[in-house]
Amino acid sequence: MYFQGAVGDAAERPGSLQLTGDGTLFVSNVQWTSWGGPTAVGSGNAEYHGCTPNCAQAPVNSALVSIRLFGIRACSGRAYYSGVNLTLNSGELLDKQFLQRSWSPC
Repeated sequence: MYFQGAVGDAAERPGSLQLTGDGTLFVSNVQWTSWGGPTAVGSGNAEYHGCTPNCAQAPVNSALVSIRLFGIRACSGRAYYSGVNLTLNSGELLDKQFLQRSWSPC
């Protein structure tokens, strides 16, 4: 099972998730507690900003997040997770607009 973010190559159990091409959402120090089933579960340190007033001037935030990958898709003979949920310790989903996007490479 693989995951491919917006930047970088596909990886099994990636140690980081680059979830936007412009660097506005990145998760580092990822530790996986499960991988390979219908859902992968882990945690990591998210760095994010909301592009307000614009992406270059927005303050950078960081938080520990729970990661959930789901939505398996097949592409070129490989299975990929295509959906991502990032949940803050408060239980709130991080960047709800982002969470509607798919990151399968095909």
